[in-house]
Amino acid sequence: MTQLVQTTVETTKKNSFAIAVLSRLSNKLSKFPAVGFAVLCAACFGVTVPMTKQSLNELSPLMILVIQSISSIIFLWSVIFYQKVEIPKKSVALRASLVGFLEPGLSFILATIGLNLTTASNATLLSVSEPIITIALAAVLLKEKISSPLIKLALVACVGVGMVASPSITNITGECLTGDFLVLLGVLCASLYAIVARPLLSQAAPLVLVALQQSFALVLFVLLLGVSQFWGQNAFNFAQVHIESVLLAVISGIIGQGLAFWLYLLTLRTSGVSVTSLYLTLIPLFGVATAYITLGERLSFIQTLGGGLILVVVLFISQLPEAKH
Repeated sequence: MTQLVQTTVETTKKNSFAIAVLSRLSNKLSKFPAVGFAVLCAACFGVTVPMTKQSLNELSPLMILVIQSISSIIFLWSVIFYQKVEIPKKSVALRASLVGFLEPGLSFILATIGLNLTTASNATLLSVSEPIITIALAAVLLKEKISSPLIKLALVACVGVGMVASPSITNITGECLTGDFLVLLGVLCASLYAIVARPLLSQAAPLVLVALQQSFALVLFVLLLGVSQFWGQNAFNFAQVHIESVLLAVISGIIGQGLAFWLYLLTLRTSGVSVTSLYLTLIPLFGVATAYITLGERLSFIQTLGGGLILVVVLFISQLPEAKH
């Protein structure tokens, strides 16, 4: 009996410690500057690309999305319930949830399937179009004032990301082109998400918005996975999957969906849509660095120059008036 009580106490302490860590993380993030949010967000998105690519060796794109979403949602709602974050009224919650159809819903479906058909470098190269698309949409739909320096920096950032991904440009096949097209559609959905999600930030906490959107996206992922299994597409066999692939999907879900989107909405709340989108040009740097460490991929001289160019652009962006309001 004494041993049972001891075990229960130890388990409670462990759970309390984990929740306390999440609480401290939440408190620290609430005091972090906008530039810090943006850089950490790009880092989270970047490091998960090689992890997802590696998981695709054994898991289907939809299965990965389901695993990632479940782990992310558990993380997000744990923080929400422990912090007792206020849940918005039903009308706001419904609108927030439906935005999840764009991202991570449709955007992640297209991007993950596309990543399975093309290379990580090609996907990175196409992602450079997101700042340009987002800036254009922000100017038209949100009436954001786009300064000349910001437009020029966006174009320079495009050059930098192109240099980072340049080794894959000459290795294009028919399958790669299909994958590239799907990734590009995913980028378009991500840009639309930034436009639609920002007004909601005045009506609910970013953490709650992310949790609601991802909960809605999980339902979409499960439905699509069920349909694909019913029609005999990509039949899943647990016995053939290594635990490492599942763990990679779980970790990449917490980092790349939960934490990354939380940081993304925090950045949107303190900076404009246009400025926030430009910070995301840091994603290839973190993605390439992670691929170098985990997959042994080497950087070429032109990739190194491109990475340095992106860092310089981000430094200049942080000094613009748009980035300081």
